[in-house]
Amino acid sequence: MTSDYEDDDSEPKPIPAIDRREVILVITPTRYTTDARRHFVGTVQRYDRSCIRAYGYEFVCDNKVGTFVRSKTQRTRILPLNDNVIIYVLPDETELSGVRYEQTDHSDLNVTDGKNFTLDLSELGHPKPSTERSFEAEGL
Repeated sequence: MTSDYEDDDSEPKPIPAIDRREVILVITPTRYTTDARRHFVGTVQRYDRSCIRAYGYEFVCDNKVGTFVRSKTQRTRILPLNDNVIIYVLPDETELSGVRYEQTDHSDLNVTDGKNFTLDLSELGHPKPSTERSFEAEGL
């Protein structure tokens, strides 16, 4: 099996548990309540032991609307492989252009492409978008 992982050292190094062309959902946790919550859904192009290069869509949480809003165009992201990101491997059949976030009647937050997968982020402990005003976020 070949990958884009290359190492000139003679010592064996751990290889990330990811393959080229896999579809991934990356969640970047926020550090502060005022930070924008960002998710990324894309296809792995290359990787090494410290980062992943992927091409896909950025999603940013708009608390005024109460959902995640997708970027209009696809973009290339360099994503660090560290404890600060959460990566989910999505089905190979995932249609990137159809990926969207939905809030159910029970206020659960799902990410889906409408055809091949639905992932309930609420059950995984990820916070739901809020339409409530945050005094801390407004600096009051």
